[in-house]
Parts: sequence; C-alpha cells; structure tokens
Amino acid sequence: MEAQHIEFHQVYDFLALRIITDTVKNCYAALGIIHQRWTHIPHRFRDFIAMPKPNLYQALHTTIVTEDKLSVEIQVRTREMHDLAENGIAAHWRYKDGEAQGPLKEDKRLLWLREMAELFSEQKNPKEFVQNLKINLIPEEIYVLSPKGRVEALPAGASALDFAFRIHSEIGLHAAGARINGRPAPLKTLLRTGDIVEIQTAPERWPARSWLNMAFTSGARHQVKRWLGQRDKTRSIELGRKLWEKELGKYEPAPGFPSGEAFLERFRGAIRLPIRTLDDLFAMLGRGRIVLNRRLMDKIATPGIELKRKPAGPAEPEIQVKDRENALIRLAKCCAPIKGEPIIGYLTLGKGITIHALRCARVAREILSPERLVEVSWGTVVPDHYKAGLIVRAMDSLGVLARVASAVAAMGGDIAKAEVETSLDKKAHIKLALRVRDIQQLQAIEKEIAAAGEVLSVERV
Repeated sequence: MEAQHIEFHQVYDFLALRIITDTVKNCYAALGIIHQRWTHIPHRFRDFIAMPKPNLYQALHTTIVTEDKLSVEIQVRTREMHDLAENGIAAHWRYKDGEAQGPLKEDKRLLWLREMAELFSEQKNPKEFVQNLKINLIPEEIYVLSPKGRVEALPAGASALDFAFRIHSEIGLHAAGARINGRPAPLKTLLRTGDIVEIQTAPERWPARSWLNMAFTSGARHQVKRWLGQRDKTRSIELGRKLWEKELGKYEPAPGFPSGEAFLERFRGAIRLPIRTLDDLFAMLGRGRIVLNRRLMDKIATPGIELKRKPAGPAEPEIQVKDRENALIRLAKCCAPIKGEPIIGYLTLGKGITIHALRCARVAREILSPERLVEVSWGTVVPDHYKAGLIVRAMDSLGVLARVASAVAAMGGDIAKAEVETSLDKKAHIKLALRVRDIQQLQAIEKEIAAAGEVLSVERV
C-alpha cells in the first residue's frame, strides 16, 4: 500500500485462489463458470494464456466481488503452466513425452533462455545486464498487433523500433519508419496496448548510434550494439590496412621480409598484444592501439636485413599529428578549417583523423568525445586553395553584388559561387563560396567587404 500509494480497499489480491486444470479448454470453461456466478472487475481481467508474458508465464487472472463485497483474485492455469511458474523455464521438458526421440525442438521458452544467455555472455556492464534481465523477467506489459493480427507482448516503454526487432532481426536492422493505427510515425514512437503497428523497411537503411536512444528492450539494444560493433570493426580493418600499406610503401622492397604467419608472429613479439589474425592486427592499427614507426618496422623485419627508406618526397605533410606519423587525415566538412586557424584532430573509427577548427560548434559545445581528441598543427606543404564560405548582409541597392565581388578580387580571392536573396525590407543576403590560400587571406577579404558601401555585416559559415 505504501509503495503503490493505494488504500486498503484497492488491494484486490489480498484474498486469492488458484485453480489448476488439465487442459487449456478447461481453463476457459472454469473462467466462464466463475464470471457467470460472480461479478468480475473488468480492468482486472488478464488473459496470459492467449498472450503470454515475455518471460512465458501463462494463466488466466480475474478478480471477482463476492456477496459480502470482498474482492478475490482467481488464477486459472494448467499443470504445465503451474510447473513453469513455480519451477522455472526448464519445467516444460517433462511434457515432451509425445515427441520423437533425439534433440528437443526449440520453442519460444528455449529461445528466450538463449537470448538471455547471449546477453549475459556479451554484456560488459553487470549493472546493465541486471537491469535488462529485470525488464525481461518482470515487465509491465503492453500488447500490440501486426497488420496480420499477430500479437506481441512488449514491456511498457517499448517503441516501434523494439516491435520491429521483435518481429525479426532483419526487419529491425532495415527499419525505416512505421505506421501506427494507419498513420505514419517515427521509429521512436512509444507504443500502447491495442496499437496496430506496421514496420516499413529499406534495404539501404542500417542502424545508427542514435537508435540506442530509441530502443528500450534488451533484445533490440543487443542487436543494434552488435551491428554497430561489427561495422566499426570493419571500418577499422580497412583503415588499418591502408595505414600499413602507406607505411610499407616508404621502404625499398626488402628480401626475406616476413609474410603470412611469420609476419603475425613478428608483430606479436614486437608489441605483445593478443593478435590472432591479420584482421585483428589491422583493426588495432585502425583504432590507434598500434602506432607504426621506424622502430617498430625494424623489429618486424627479418634479423640481419636492414630496411631502407625510399628517397624522401615532400618534406612535411599538410597537417602534422602528434605521436602519429602515418595517420590518414581529412578536413571536417562541418567547419572546413583553413590553414593558419587553430585546429584540433578527432580520431574517427574507420576514417582516420578528422581535422576540426576550434571555432567549430561540435568542438565548442563539447559534442566530440574528449578522449578521442588529438593534438595537430599545420605543416608547410599546403594545397593550392581551401574552401570557405561567407554570409554578407547589405542594403539592397544597385551594384551591391559588384562591390562585394570587387572586394574579394582586390584581396586575391576567387569566388566559386554566389547566391543573392532580397527581402521586403530592402535587405540583401549574399552567400559566397570562396577559394583562398589561408586564414590571413580570408580575414583580409572579410575586412575589405565590410568596408564596402552599404554592407551591414560579414560572417563566416
């Protein structure tokens, strides 16, 4: 009463009876007699035989009111259902006598147990496993239907994405949207008892990390995490292979350089990490757990044979990465950093290091994980130009675009694209896509444009 904040007269199962019958048919027959003889409380009637709980519990539950105005809960179940409830999930095997000899056919009970065992074996966080187990064992249930009338029991709080994975893992992995009660709905929509849910799929659709915020059931979260883990590993392997080929390309072909199992054995001895296959090695390279350098290459090489570097090319890369000589780098599209402005590197699984400007919103708002940030700096070798964008707000007057273009040309800049929009209040909104040498040239262009007649503001995008 204290825990649920209810009065004594709201405790309906203070008095209870359990009826155990021989068949499911007789369970419903007994229920019919009970409901004919006594008034039952409609919202207290639950048919867990037609729609078992997720932990496979089955019984009929009803609450009646006697002549003395007492409420009594009555449970009706078969002997098999009773044994399952009292003795656990393996109790049903005693009822397999009528089946052929040999391995027992898997049914929903064994599949449920297998799912829990899988979850336990792959769960790194014990607290999270216990929480997921609670959700599966003692949930508050909702019952939703597929368009064909298939009934699925889900814990309260489940979303359309949970329903997709409950129907089939492939449907969940390719889920693109849902229709609930005939209306389009996002996958994050929480379901209610009686909802008719249709999942829409697309072959090109795959899970994203944001799906973990939409999935409530342990089964759906497990499938999403497993797929993301496999994708990240594949990306890391591809990146690691590129890093290895790039590093190996710096040396002259050496006679007797180890390959195959001998190559792996050399690596195991050099870094003392558990490496079983080449994919394991490339994955560690891609994740940054192994850093390739001259000292490591000498350890791997065949004893007595010196590795010789090829003649040096450019003296320095466009961007230098601290403690990582051969990292694959790319400039972030979100902020498009330009040589000369402050930058930071971000280790992205399967993609190398992405370079962000410190002014980037993702950096300023601390959206990026701090442990994956890498110290970087600009080198001396630079490309011919960098892309930059400016938003110019000015009065909508004759020749304003020409004045802005002249300011860009005066500072040696190049306009790749210009878009102009005007408003009813006689203002012009000019969007420029530029090509510049470095941040100093861009700043000079901004200053020159701001000095042009009738310009109200200049902002970088």
